[in-house]
Amino acid sequence: MLNPRVCSVRRRAGGFQAEGGSIKPFTTAAVVVCLLVAALDLVRSARGWMVIVGESVGALGGMSIPLWVSYTGAVLPAVLAVMLWLESREDPRPAGEGPSLRSSMWWRPALINHFRFRTVALVVALGAIGTGADAFPVSKAAWSDAQWEQHCRNVRTSYNPSGPLDIKTLTVKPDDPRFLDFLYWVWANKIIEHQVEQIGGTEWKGPTHGVIFHWAPGSRWETHTVVPFEHAIHHIADEHNWRDLMFKDFFEPFGPVAGVNIKERLSFDKPPTWAQFLKHIGGPRSPYYRYVFHQESTIDPVRRIVTLVGGQGVAFEYSFERYLVEIKEVVTDCKAYQFFELYDRYGAGFASKPGWAGQPLHKP
Repeated sequence: MLNPRVCSVRRRAGGFQAEGGSIKPFTTAAVVVCLLVAALDLVRSARGWMVIVGESVGALGGMSIPLWVSYTGAVLPAVLAVMLWLESREDPRPAGEGPSLRSSMWWRPALINHFRFRTVALVVALGAIGTGADAFPVSKAAWSDAQWEQHCRNVRTSYNPSGPLDIKTLTVKPDDPRFLDFLYWVWANKIIEHQVEQIGGTEWKGPTHGVIFHWAPGSRWETHTVVPFEHAIHHIADEHNWRDLMFKDFFEPFGPVAGVNIKERLSFDKPPTWAQFLKHIGGPRSPYYRYVFHQESTIDPVRRIVTLVGGQGVAFEYSFERYLVEIKEVVTDCKAYQFFELYDRYGAGFASKPGWAGQPLHKP
């Protein structure tokens, strides 16, 4: 026979109460949300996911949230969930049977208020993170800033014998004896291969105040940067020396092609515009996406020149100094930690001198 006390439910102010506790759906929902947040932070800590606040990360003006924040973020919501659950429990004991569970928790009000404040801060932070995280698509191969820092934190080489490698900048200079090998190492890893995306990003919601460069796609160095329009125009029109004849499928609807530099055909407000052209070469269905952008061809240590080639018959030269400017868009000392380790292991010439290990070389 059922016990009527077990099955009894009575109406109370603030909700229904079953024998032994009250049903508070909003508190239950809050507990579930806190536990989900704690679980997500645990997963992020374990898998090293990158979380960013702002438009994007790195050169795009955003900020990467370090992993240690998620360690704290996993503990606080979990504790808050427990506190909320305890707060929601009604004291089942009849009056006069000794101190209740609720009255004995002298520490609970202050702790609950503390975690309520932390929850508000967490919600605000999550809102900011959610706004920007969708705007940074990279492949699974890409390493986050936190992953790079974790890998290079304890690395000590002849380049940094007494302290960690710089995680924000590249400090290698052209007069460093390692520099020539460094250039070949960058080339071998295809680090500065890139493409220009359409304004606002190709298939993502990126910034619109400049031109987005997508670097080292499919590698651990993969990233985006944004540069002023003037810089991008100089790069693709002057350094690449693009002509309207090379993109006649785009220019012909606006008039005959004449073999002139694209700067003479494009403007910012009157069609054909730069925005239209960048969408044509950088859009998701463009046949030019990646194809037209340059990669290294030869390095001349005597002339201190790097020759680069690209699609549509493009070839041009960079000085070592100009080439270094481009490398700095992607690489920091930390992100080159494996180069410094290899240099110490094998010595000068390990990347730049063919046949240094005695292997036979092909002779044309």
